[in-house]
Amino acid sequence: MPTEKRVLVIDSTILNALQKCPYYTFLSFHKNLRTQIIAEPLERGDLTHHILEHYYRSIKDGAKVNDARDFAADKGRIKYPTLHMEVAACEWIIQSFFLYVERWRQDGMKVLEVEKPFMMKVYEDSELIVYYAGKIDLVCELPIIGRTAMDHKSRTRKNDETELNNQFIGYAINTDSNVIYVNEFGLQTSKSPEEKFRRMPLSYTDGMKAHWMNNILRYWIRQLDYHLQENVWPEVWNPWHCKNCVFAPVCKSSTEEERERKLRMNYIIGEPWDVSGALEGETNGEN
Repeated sequence: MPTEKRVLVIDSTILNALQKCPYYTFLSFHKNLRTQIIAEPLERGDLTHHILEHYYRSIKDGAKVNDARDFAADKGRIKYPTLHMEVAACEWIIQSFFLYVERWRQDGMKVLEVEKPFMMKVYEDSELIVYYAGKIDLVCELPIIGRTAMDHKSRTRKNDETELNNQFIGYAINTDSNVIYVNEFGLQTSKSPEEKFRRMPLSYTDGMKAHWMNNILRYWIRQLDYHLQENVWPEVWNPWHCKNCVFAPVCKSSTEEERERKLRMNYIIGEPWDVSGALEGETNGEN
C-alpha cells in the first residue's frame, strides 16, 4: 500500500526565519519561545493594522469615507487597553490615520478583499505535499493598474522596498498580479502626508514568479523537511542576523547546561504560530 504523504504548511514568516537560521526557526516555531518584553513596534503595527482593517472593511461594505474613518478610529480606541503603549502614542496613530485618509481620499480604489487568507499548493512529490499560506491586508482595483494587492507597513522612518521579498512575491502569485504595493503608514512628526504615506509598487514578471517557485521556494522546502525529519537545527553565526536576534544570548552559551538555563529564564512559551489558523476551507490558488 502507498505510504501517506507528509504535509507541510509554510508562510513567508517561517520561510524568512529558515533562510536566516535553522536554530532560530526551531526555537521560534517549534519550541514557540518568545521574549517576555513586549516590543512597541509590534504593538504599533498591530494597532495600525486593526484600524486600517476596519476602515477598508467599512469602505467595502459601502460606507462613506468619513463614516468609515470615524468607525475605524473608534475601533482603534477600544483596542487601547489591550496594549502596553502610552495613550499619547496610540492617539498619534489615530491622528496619523486621519491624515492618511485625506491623503488617499481621491485614489479611486475599489476594495475587493480585506485580510484575505489563502493557501496554495506549491510542491508535491512521492513523499511530500507543501502548501504556502498567507493573509493579504488588502486586495483592490486601482485606476489604470487594475487588480492588485497591498500590504500595510507602519513605520517611524522611511524605508524603501525590494522585489526580493518572499511575502510580496507570494501575494503576486496568489492574486495573479504583476504589481504589488507596499502601503507605507508613516508615523513621523516632521514629515508631510505625501512623504509619510507612500504606496510603493513592486513589479513581478512571470519569469521572476517561476524562478521563485521552481528554485528558491522548493529548495527551502526541501531544507525545512530535512530539518524536521532529522531533527537537526544548526546555528548560523552571521553578524547581520545575530546582532539583533532575540536568541543571541543563548548561542553565546559555553555549555549545554548554560544554554538550557538561559532558555528557561529569559523566554516564555507563547502561542504556536498557526499559519493556517484563518484558512479553514481556503484553497485559493491551489494547483
